[in-house]
This record gives sequence, C-alpha cells and structure tokens, in this order.
Amino acid sequence: MSQHKDHEKLYEGAHKGDTWTLPEDFDLNPRGRAVEMVRSQFEGPVAILDIGCGKAINTKWVADQNDGSTWTGVDVVAKEKIGLKVEDDATHTFLEGDFTDPEFREKNKLVGEKFDIITDQGATFIELDDSQVEDYLKLAHSLLKEKGIFLVLTLLDKPQVVIFADGRKRVIRSIEDFQREPFSKYFEIEDAVKENPFAYAGHTYLPEGLYPGIKNPLPAKVGEELQLQVASIPMKKKTTVPAK
Repeated sequence: MSQHKDHEKLYEGAHKGDTWTLPEDFDLNPRGRAVEMVRSQFEGPVAILDIGCGKAINTKWVADQNDGSTWTGVDVVAKEKIGLKVEDDATHTFLEGDFTDPEFREKNKLVGEKFDIITDQGATFIELDDSQVEDYLKLAHSLLKEKGIFLVLTLLDKPQVVIFADGRKRVIRSIEDFQREPFSKYFEIEDAVKENPFAYAGHTYLPEGLYPGIKNPLPAKVGEELQLQVASIPMKKKTTVPAK
C-alpha cells in the first residue's frame, strides 16, 4: 500500500469544505447516518472496528451508548494529533499504526478477533490499487462475524485514479465494480444499493466560496459543478467463499 509521506499533514484543515461537517451535527452527517443505518440491523450490543478512524465522530457513538457495544479505532496518527478524545477502557480501544501490517495486527491481538461492523470510510480502501484489493477484502471478511457488514466509502464516477495536489491517491470505483469479483467473492450488496448508491447516505464536495470561511480541499470555484459525489456502501459478508 502506498502511503502519504507525512500522515500528519492529512489532518491539516481536515473536515473543511464537505457537507458532513457543516456543521458537525449528527443529523447532518451522512457518514454517521450510514453507520446508524447499519447499526440498526443488529439487535443487542455490537463490536465495531473503524479503520482510519480519525476523530471517530461517525462511529464512536455506537459504544458511547453504554449498551455493551464496543468500539476499536485504528489510525496511523496518534489520537492526540488527530484530536480524538477517547480513553481506552473495556468499551473503547484506540490503536495507533498501520492496519494493513500483519505484525501490527498480531501485536494488537486483532488476529482471530471478530466484529459485527467494520468501517473504512475513506481511509485505506480507496487508496488501494486493484492488485491490493482482494487481500484487503479477504482480511475484512476474516474479521467479520457471520452476519457482519463492511461499510466502505467510495467516490462515484467512472472508474479512474485521482491524484490530489498533496500527493494522495484515490481509486474511484463504480457501483458495478462492487457487483463483480473480487468484491462479489467475499461480499454482497443490497438490491436497494445497486439501484441507488446513495441509499445509505452520501454527500458531495462543495465548490469553494459557497460558505464564508470554509476552504474546499479541492480546487473548484463557485459556479462550477459539484465535482465529487461520495457514497457509503454497506457490503454484507458472504458465509462461504469459493475456492480459487
């Protein structure tokens, strides 16, 4: 996996210019609503893993309900530098490191762990090349319980690779991609999502200047089209995986 040279720079001006934090109101937070919709499919406590958790405003609330649910967040940047306010206890766990590193997972006892929900809403998943995707899907599949859901974030457009000005790479996949291998080998998506990728909420990056004082991380100006549509896609774990 290719990574940004200085991960801390990814958080400079983070959450500026996008609709899910204008303002930081949960009711106006599409990523949070997507997690809420997925959470509602489970009865009783759940275990949730947030890969690339950042400030975790979209996921930590699940464990904050004190109903026996647990939250595990992973990020390559220390929580103090992200601004994540959480203390490790029986309910909340934060792990600093690279989730894709087998030694990291072994050290932090993630091998053999099982979760009801795994989220990767814009961290690792959309940075992977096609050659890396299957190993990542296989890993997520192995960490999910039988009826687990893997919630990913994708940019909706024709399949392509986008390079941001700061060097970040985003691999844009279409909704049709999720219905083909290697995705279909490990996961399946609902018919409602096939028909409408925004079924579990989505948002667009805003043109710069639309809100005073808010700078868009992308170089679009007022009057231009909203240039990126982003959707949360829940993928249900398949109980059997065909042999290669």
